[in-house]
Amino acid sequence: MLGALTHGLPMVLLPLGADQPWNAKHCQTLDVGIVLQGVNTSPATLSEAVSTVNDVRYHKAAQRVQNEKTLRGV
Repeated sequence: MLGALTHGLPMVLLPLGADQPWNAKHCQTLDVGIVLQGVNTSPATLSEAVSTVNDVRYHKAAQRVQNEKTLRGV
């Protein structure tokens, strides 16, 4: 997740456990990703999510987060 955001890229997230569900939900709230449930995700659903995050809205949101000082470690 941090790698994608460091490069300003939106994501399709399949959280498995620990802090991943919380982080994924936060990414979705920021419009930098779409959260899917891994065990219930069909290939068609995954393909649709990938197409959706390829929209300029998600790219702009990811680039906005990329430019935040906290992500750059400043």
